[in-house]
Amino acid sequence: SACLVGSEMCIRDRDALSKITTYMREHYREELKLSDVAATFGYSDAYLSRMFQKYAKINYKTYLQDIRMAYAYRDLLNTDHTISQIALDNGFCSSRGFSGEFQKRYGILPSEMRKQINEKGQKNAID
Repeated sequence: SACLVGSEMCIRDRDALSKITTYMREHYREELKLSDVAATFGYSDAYLSRMFQKYAKINYKTYLQDIRMAYAYRDLLNTDHTISQIALDNGFCSSRGFSGEFQKRYGILPSEMRKQINEKGQKNAID
């Protein structure tokens, strides 16, 4: 029985969404289409999509991008992996797609940020 009714927060949906978001954080490196995740948890695409809008106040795709971007950002700061490797490791189809998304979000290309990080590091090494 569905429970996306009125404005009441359905406990069952919230619990389900919590399991789904945990699953997404564990599998964000994979393709993770909405339809696959919905099927995994026994929901229709439309229902899962509405659940995200209603409880997370964000759409599925944006939520997934947020997860991927957070991990990619961390890798950019903490590893010396190439931008391409970071993109692929974090579920982006290409380094170009990743760089575009990164710039939209942070106002700087990942390569530029990497350069700034390296310059800071060298300056600290000199001091």
